[in-house]
Amino acid sequence: MHDVLLFLRQSGAASGFPLVVAGLSLMAFGWRMWKVCVMLSYALIGAGASAHFLGPSDHQYTVAIGAAVVLGLLSYWPVNLSVSMLGGLIGAVATMYYLVLMGWSGVPLWSAGAAAMLSATGYGFLHRQHVVVFMTALIGAGLLTAGVTALLVSWPHFYNMLRTLTDESIIVVPFLLLVPTCASCFYQLSEMRRAQTSI
Repeated sequence: MHDVLLFLRQSGAASGFPLVVAGLSLMAFGWRMWKVCVMLSYALIGAGASAHFLGPSDHQYTVAIGAAVVLGLLSYWPVNLSVSMLGGLIGAVATMYYLVLMGWSGVPLWSAGAAAMLSATGYGFLHRQHVVVFMTALIGAGLLTAGVTALLVSWPHFYNMLRTLTDESIIVVPFLLLVPTCASCFYQLSEMRRAQTSI
């Protein structure tokens, strides 16, 4: 988390405004452009996974960009299945993240992650609309939170306070993401009902 805060602080307030606009747009209208959001999600997963497993190297960015493009394009053709698998990945990552914080490791951790992925994938297959709304809301909330943070961390007092809060509690970051995510989910679902449409 410190690396993210430092990156946002170095990016400056100029990067905050575009992030806020993009985040609010996804939170309000994400369900209208859900296929693009699915592709971008897989592209981010591809870039992040390749950069993590490859580690620092001369070709790290090239491989990350290549993996992002390939995985993003591959996710577009079976987009209905891609949404279900994305729900499974989100469920597995969230479950394993908190189990690691609780001290789990080894076979029990991976078994719980696999069970969470199967359960979340099944849910995503049956309730694709909910997964799409949650995914776009979560991405939008992440961009909005990053944008607001980038605007505010230029103040030393706020930066130090936020760094202290994230050090002392593991609930701060999930809470900052969960509140706008829930608000966006309710808004998008109400808009879909008002438009009498479904995904």
